[in-house]
Amino acid sequence: MQHIAASHYQALRPHRLAYFDTMNVQDEKREQFEQALVEAGFFIPFYHLTKAYRAELNSTAIPYIFVLGLPRIPRYGVYAQDLERWKADEQKLHAIANKYEESKQAMVEAEKQRAKEQPKQAYIIYSTG
Repeated sequence: MQHIAASHYQALRPHRLAYFDTMNVQDEKREQFEQALVEAGFFIPFYHLTKAYRAELNSTAIPYIFVLGLPRIPRYGVYAQDLERWKADEQKLHAIANKYEESKQAMVEAEKQRAKEQPKQAYIIYSTG
């Protein structure tokens, strides 16, 4: 993966963008994919903030998936019959997501400036299939 990321980075001309369209990669594989791109030299907007966001979501031990960019709890397993628990845990995840969005908005101008300073940027599209 690191070799492929480096190959893409080297092939891209300065001040250009690379788009990576993938299946909806989750968890450790997602971390590895993004880290490989960063280590190759790509600038990924909000990389560190988003990584911390996912770590905070994971620290809750609440099972979730991303649906349209928002963490959602599937209604199966322990949540199939326990609507109150599902609602309470959804609120916890939404609070984390709201904090992330606020932090992201506060960083927009700084991140735009960082993007101008980076010669090659990567954007990742996580398709759901």
